[in-house]
Amino acid sequence: MDELYKEFILELNRNPLHKKVLNNFDIEQKAVNKSCGDDIKIQIKLDQNGIILDVGYQGQGCAISQAGVSLLLDNIIKKKVSDIQAYDEEKMIDIFGTDIIYSRKKCLMLGLDAVIAGLNSMKK
Repeated sequence: MDELYKEFILELNRNPLHKKVLNNFDIEQKAVNKSCGDDIKIQIKLDQNGIILDVGYQGQGCAISQAGVSLLLDNIIKKKVSDIQAYDEEKMIDIFGTDIIYSRKKCLMLGLDAVIAGLNSMKK
């Protein structure tokens, strides 16, 4: 990872996107990375057509997990739930902007794990 990108990740860790509490949400889901202790809780507000209107998260963790969830939540606003349910590790690496070492992939995937679990828990 080049130095410029490392600084971008550290900046997102210091000043994350969407780290807030939503007062009105449709989905709330927690995820924990048991191997390192990173934990997050995401909240999602939907419209009647399954479009994401707003997102927020709370939690703590390493710079990769915090930057990953920040970028992911920024990416899913105004998208359909059905489109997001197809997101996978490859999509997260694309959103993150660079590949990372295997041992840090759980950190990167933490936000997506919470989002997918939350979407899957919605009443059909």
